[in-house]
Amino acid sequence: MNDFFSTLKKQANAKAKEATLSVLGINNPSLRNHLNNKMQTDEPFVHGPVFEQMFSWERNTKFQMQDLVNEDLLSQLVVDALDSDINKRYAFKKTWNPFAHQYKAWNDLLAKNVQSRIITSGTGSGKTECFMVPVLEDLYRELAHTKQQLEGVRAIFLYPLNALINSQQERLNAWTQHFNGDIRFCLFNGKTPEHLNSKQKQRQKETPQEIMCRNGLRESPAPILVTNGTMLEYMLVRQTDAPIINKSKGKLRWIVLDEAHTYVGSQAAELALQLRRVMQAFEVKPENIRFVATSATIAGAEAEEKLKTYLASLANISVDQVDVIGGQRVVPPLEKRAKRVLTLEQIMQIEPDGQPPEKKKGKQNPDVSKLRYEALEGSEIAVALRSMLTEPKSPPKTIKEIQQRLSHFKLNEDEIYHWIDVCTATKPNENDEAFLKLRAHYFQRTLNGLWACIDKNCSCKQNSELKENWPFGNVYSNHRMRCECTAPVLELSFCEDCNEPHLLGAYDSLSHIQQWINSHNDEFSLAEGDREDESLEGENEAKSSIYKTSPAVVFSAKENEEHGYYKVDLNKIGQMVFDDGEITLFERNQDTQECASCGYTGRGKSAKAFRRALLGSPFYTTNVVPTILEYCPDFEPDKDNDTKQLGPNELPARGRRLITFTDSRQGTAKISVSMQQEAERSYFRGALVRELKKAHRAESIS
Repeated sequence: MNDFFSTLKKQANAKAKEATLSVLGINNPSLRNHLNNKMQTDEPFVHGPVFEQMFSWERNTKFQMQDLVNEDLLSQLVVDALDSDINKRYAFKKTWNPFAHQYKAWNDLLAKNVQSRIITSGTGSGKTECFMVPVLEDLYRELAHTKQQLEGVRAIFLYPLNALINSQQERLNAWTQHFNGDIRFCLFNGKTPEHLNSKQKQRQKETPQEIMCRNGLRESPAPILVTNGTMLEYMLVRQTDAPIINKSKGKLRWIVLDEAHTYVGSQAAELALQLRRVMQAFEVKPENIRFVATSATIAGAEAEEKLKTYLASLANISVDQVDVIGGQRVVPPLEKRAKRVLTLEQIMQIEPDGQPPEKKKGKQNPDVSKLRYEALEGSEIAVALRSMLTEPKSPPKTIKEIQQRLSHFKLNEDEIYHWIDVCTATKPNENDEAFLKLRAHYFQRTLNGLWACIDKNCSCKQNSELKENWPFGNVYSNHRMRCECTAPVLELSFCEDCNEPHLLGAYDSLSHIQQWINSHNDEFSLAEGDREDESLEGENEAKSSIYKTSPAVVFSAKENEEHGYYKVDLNKIGQMVFDDGEITLFERNQDTQECASCGYTGRGKSAKAFRRALLGSPFYTTNVVPTILEYCPDFEPDKDNDTKQLGPNELPARGRRLITFTDSRQGTAKISVSMQQEAERSYFRGALVRELKKAHRAESIS
């Protein structure tokens, strides 16, 4: 049984801290040791976790898929198409019981009276099947009636991202391939070619269920059109796309809005107007369209009413036509057992490698132990932890909330993590769920600068590593306006040549020292090894609610008139005084940058002498990926794939995989290059070490 939650946060934070201190190049021992302690304790990079229970979704236990044929809900051919083995991982077996929310969605959307639905179940709950199955059934019913290939758009699937459009291609291919090209689909986005080359034409013949080019879509529009808002707009206004609409007039019956919660503000207004023009162009009325919106999970009756109003306004239909369908998770009941006073260590020692496999050649799974599962059922702490995290309609819990709710057990944070580890890694057998199933949400902060108190006699640094050999006051890695000693805090920067620390500030109209603010910050320019060196010119006028500040001023702890640094006296609140002040700094009030210690003025046209401590999400994402991969499962070959596949030992990172998302296309491109370069460096280093070891062994033998 491996540690997971008990070590992940510590390890991720330690890696982030080490990477930060390394790339900042801080060589002052006092400051480095202070930040090392600060980032480990008071100001960590990794926060959380927030725990969310992940037991299976509630199933409709009354009907299997095959039974829905007898119920006149689905057609036999549709059920057979979903069940087919050639669908591989997209097979929806006849013997399966659909989730309760899927069954309700199918029932509602296939009813004779036109209804619209919002599907709000969570990730992995089969939201796509909620609308795709009834659309397929509806199209098949029409096909069975007309007995000819369906031409013209009946269903529009509207996705906000191309990546989401492409993700549906395999599923649509798998499910529509059984209708001999009579039920077709088209992925209509910016990458859809105008015409097909000879190779693509051959592929088109092999897959008649998919229209692969725009010209083919114009000649014979597919009944299922998967697109995004931009391409839909083009289709409405471009003369070349007019045949698509002309051949679809009066036929549109479905509009599916995926990730509907992403449409807010002006985006929602634009979509509402676009949908009205779509219905006008297709010559259909909104009340005759089945709108289906998928959304993030929501909580509470009030939120449901708002969501219904939202879709009704968006689609220009009555609220009475809209309802919300949400999935519920089912927590497996526990056996009532006599309470046993076993410590965490005693429970962890019960079959730590898992129970022996039933078959001689069977593989031992450390998570499978009936004895350990029964011990957890008899543990008051384990049962209380499970009950609290699986309360019906309860929001996810923070680690602090868990600790507070379990306060009578007097558990510290580390002990709770270990209890969660053993609860989530114990199953009574291979086919059942673990004692507790959780998803953890962690939050990684970025570094938006280092901040130092301007008072070198700051009382807050007296019990820290900064007590000696540090020219300013206490230093913080989280932004703040004032130190705990009440003195102002300014941004810390370092000479690019000698690493001498300086402060960046400004004055307001009453000669109070203020923080200098530069609003321009492209975090995606912070690739590994790069540092954000914003110019001290240009966008350097910070506006407070009352005063306008001066241009940026550089402060040093050293007087050096040769380099333009002159003494300035300040009182405790940071106001300039003409007598001896409580705080003394040395300011350089010139446009160009120059170090007070070595006189470095920078190189090149920008001539930047100082670097700021700014590291964005790309830097930390690149840094955290290897750590998270250590906690991911090894690659498992696809059992449905007949071709020879590589095993974990033959793949990078043992074939472990994860997905990262950003909300910037340009940023995604930049970070991808950086991560690819780092992966190649790691691969080369590993290959070099292996070859050197091999050569060393060969030399030893000879």
